[in-house]
Amino acid sequence: MDNYPQAYQESVENLDFTFEQVGDDFHTARFDARPEGDPVAAFTFEVKHRIPTLTVQLTRESDWRSLYPELKGPDMCLMHFGPNNDMGRFAYGIIAEQYMSKFLRRPNHNSSSIYFTAQNEKEYKWKVSGPILECIDTHAKKCVAQYDTRYQPPQMRIQGEGVLICTELFVTWYLYQTAKQCRWQIKTPKELRSAEAH
Repeated sequence: MDNYPQAYQESVENLDFTFEQVGDDFHTARFDARPEGDPVAAFTFEVKHRIPTLTVQLTRESDWRSLYPELKGPDMCLMHFGPNNDMGRFAYGIIAEQYMSKFLRRPNHNSSSIYFTAQNEKEYKWKVSGPILECIDTHAKKCVAQYDTRYQPPQMRIQGEGVLICTELFVTWYLYQTAKQCRWQIKTPKELRSAEAH
């Protein structure tokens, strides 16, 4: 992601979005916004195929997108998984693919938090805080998103600079859920450096 002009960042960061999850299966969940009371589909996960391996697409829906034409960033992400839903690769639109095994990391193997670097080159982490899964800017120590299961249906709130990376937040939320469900062995930064050295 480009480093957007300061004026654009400041105007967008004043936005604050709350989305309601539709569907219990996160592989096929949809997140709706209610800008004027009626639900508008905003982000949708869709299983493209399961054979030979799982492929899931996230789409930022046009109806919601049209309400906020000033929002930049990718409108879709295609995620290809390995056998048994193991870590694979993903790409935003026509941007070069990334390997999940190199993109995600943990500070240590006792931690449930998952770290990633967004396209704006900032580091974030998803961490559990009771019934809430929070995404934190690790440098500024600010919360940019909250997935809250105290609500039924669960809600995703995106605020501040998180609005600038809203598609990436949904993608990494999904990867967090898959990592938890499939018990991925996510490497530490030290292990990643060692793997690259060899």
